[in-house]
Amino acid sequence: MIGGISLVVLAIALFAVYSKKLEGGWRAVYVVTAVIAQFFNVLVLIVQSFMKIRVLHAMAPTGGEGIVKITQVCALVLCVVLGVVAGRKFRPT
Repeated sequence: MIGGISLVVLAIALFAVYSKKLEGGWRAVYVVTAVIAQFFNVLVLIVQSFMKIRVLHAMAPTGGEGIVKITQVCALVLCVVLGVVAGRKFRPT
């Protein structure tokens, strides 16, 4: 499910880059969609890590424990902060 949403978001980012050449508001659209796609990839990384790495799996065997949710919220906060910084500093050449 997350993979499908990520593909749609990436399609919008590609449209902003290649069709609209990041002109006007499309620069912001590109930054937001790129950060969203990266966040989805990080979510998958977190879930897979808790499933496959023994130490993490021992802390959260079902994947629904609080530590997993805390990790996901921290990733969300980090992506939002980095997205805001990227949105302010990104200038296409």
